Amino acid sequence: MGNGIVQWSRRFLEMTHDSQYLKILTGTQGKLSPIVQPGFWESDVTDRTTDSALLSPPSVPRDHPFDEDDSNRCLSELLGTGQNGGQKCQISDACWEMMTSPSYTGYWLTHELFYLEVGERAGCLDQLEVRAAETGKRRGVIGMTSLYCANILREARKIAGDGFLESGQDLFIEQALLCGLIGYRDFFRSSWLSAILKWQSPSGCFGHFTTPSPERIAGRTGRHKRVRRRERKTRDGCLMHMTGVAAGSLAGYLRYILEYYQDLAEGRL
Repeated sequence: MGNGIVQWSRRFLEMTHDSQYLKILTGTQGKLSPIVQPGFWESDVTDRTTDSALLSPPSVPRDHPFDEDDSNRCLSELLGTGQNGGQKCQISDACWEMMTSPSYTGYWLTHELFYLEVGERAGCLDQLEVRAAETGKRRGVIGMTSLYCANILREARKIAGDGFLESGQDLFIEQALLCGLIGYRDFFRSSWLSAILKWQSPSGCFGHFTTPSPERIAGRTGRHKRVRRRERKTRDGCLMHMTGVAAGSLAGYLRYILEYYQDLAEGRL
């Protein structure tokens, strides 16, 4: 299933002629090219539940917007596609501090989790565990991912409670994708799935296709405003990042539903 989504995404980029994204993701010099190779995201998933005891105190968001280039640079260290000339699992002090600092919110928080997930799938778990031990994170990588997803779930609930303002929809889907990917079943809810499907166009892509209410407009500009990551829109209004994370999130929902009915049929529920 994951391989099919990867191949579909590559074909979508080719059809939209987005040369910059293609260069980043699939070119010979693409810093993130390994993460769109078949098999990279294949793994056995252990069911998990978030622990509310791990919630961090509410914090002030970072004083500068999420920087996708900084995040990609740190990912390229793990993937061996950065300035170190093909040497994988490099973890600079600057990247470790930036990608694992406590009390982050929004896209910074989801990309802390993404950083660890990419590192583990790239074969860098031992190096990540060493770094965690060196910096006093005694529960290691599994403890860090548990902490992140507990706090991500709190943010997802807030987005849902606010009525899924447009400014939070892309982040909400990314939250469900990344924590669902490692087995956190708290993110698979029928009401949340229904909300995500409402953001899909008849052509299958995702974006903002309805006339927003005054409350949703306020979410873009008022006190609810969220700092968005970089986004690209196709000629027919499809949002490329939102469509990508939605495809992954829906695959997670499908896997969860199939496993649920298999467990039910085999008497494990």
